[in-house]
Amino acid sequence: MKLAKFRRLLRTTAVRTSLWYAFLNILLAGTALGVYHWATSRYVDAQLSTGLYDEFVDLRDIAEKGGFQALKREVASRSRAPRQGGRYYLLVDSSLRKVAGNLVRWPKEDDDQVALDETVHAAWIDDDMISGALDDEDEYWPVIGKRFNDGSILLLSRSVAQADEMQLFSIYALSSLLVVIVVLALTMGVFMGRTILRRIDSISATAETIVGGDLSRRMPLSGRSDEFDHLGERLNRMLDRIEQLMQGMREVTDNVAHDLRRPLTRLRNRFDMLLLEERSPEEYRQAMEEAIHDTEDLMKTFNTMLQIAQTEAGTLRVKMEPVDLAGVAHQVAGFYRPVAEQRMQRVLVDARRPVTVRGNRDLLSQALGNLLDNAIKYSPQQGLILVQVEHAADSVRLSVSDTGPGIPAGERERVLQRFTRLDHARSSPGNGLGLSLVNAIARLHQATISFADNAPGLIVTMTFAVSTGSGRADA
Repeated sequence: MKLAKFRRLLRTTAVRTSLWYAFLNILLAGTALGVYHWATSRYVDAQLSTGLYDEFVDLRDIAEKGGFQALKREVASRSRAPRQGGRYYLLVDSSLRKVAGNLVRWPKEDDDQVALDETVHAAWIDDDMISGALDDEDEYWPVIGKRFNDGSILLLSRSVAQADEMQLFSIYALSSLLVVIVVLALTMGVFMGRTILRRIDSISATAETIVGGDLSRRMPLSGRSDEFDHLGERLNRMLDRIEQLMQGMREVTDNVAHDLRRPLTRLRNRFDMLLLEERSPEEYRQAMEEAIHDTEDLMKTFNTMLQIAQTEAGTLRVKMEPVDLAGVAHQVAGFYRPVAEQRMQRVLVDARRPVTVRGNRDLLSQALGNLLDNAIKYSPQQGLILVQVEHAADSVRLSVSDTGPGIPAGERERVLQRFTRLDHARSSPGNGLGLSLVNAIARLHQATISFADNAPGLIVTMTFAVSTGSGRADA
């Protein structure tokens, strides 16, 4: 079980990313280590060569001023002194016999004599070339030599053990730092992987519960407002919407079964009556016309339901363009004004100047038509229906007010649902889908529906939010 969890952990993006970072750290640190070692080696070699040359110049000046004996005394003195910095000397006379120094014999490289050109060279120094015990290993040391006019030769060399120790210390320090970086990167990767995996497992477990049918469950939030919380909030909003749509679907199914059963039953009974006994052609014709009328009502109901569903789901393909709401108000009000006049009602429009929003003219006309149809249907004779288009700083409002019975405050949210009809509307024709379609069209246009009292009557307002420059009220 633990091995499976570890393998799953290694497959997480966080751990894989950490491994890549660890590899890059190794590569970069290794490159830096190589460059540092090369630079320090060059610097240390330069310092050794400079120090050796300065001491050689000092001894050369002594020889030039005091002669061979003065040089001999100085070399002997420096050879007997504690080896500060690991300096070594060799002075031979013209017959190549050693007269002073702590080097036993002459160093050679590939059996060639060391060049005596007063410049620093590298020569192979064996441990048996140095008098006394020495822990240095055989290696190349910097050397410098000179042949004087009397035939004597002076040779200086310097141990590189201290420099090698410093370089080794630097290498060990950088290598230890590299190991620490890699361990920290891997540890952080495992920690991040476990943390992310716990959050993902929590989301996956909740998703499995939701798939199992519990739509009330929501994604857990940590309260840290991180990217997982933002994702969880969006998923929860999506789940709220899905639950709302599922609830609406159940309500629609119930409402369809309730509201459409009566016309279908009436249609079936009418045909049954026609089959019971012989009828005259006029009676058959009248029954067929009534059946066609009922069928048209059913088709209208289903078409409205389909349009609402397509609008709410966003699958209704409509062209959005600048629309003058004032022009729409005048046009639709002119179409319904004859219907209102038959009921001795007045339809007025308060839209003195163009007000432009982005939308679909046909859908906005249909929404306004549904509002006017309801206002005319429920307003009494001599009633007044007023259509207003107003432009504010950040919104555009299209409202329809009437003088009918209005809608109680507690029922205003419910009337936007499909097939919802209040008690006083049961006797009037309709299917309870008008305001649902208006609400769906408003959502498609990112607008809101609100209700207010007209004392007496009702005011229904569609509010369109417009950003600066998107809504325009032309004089």
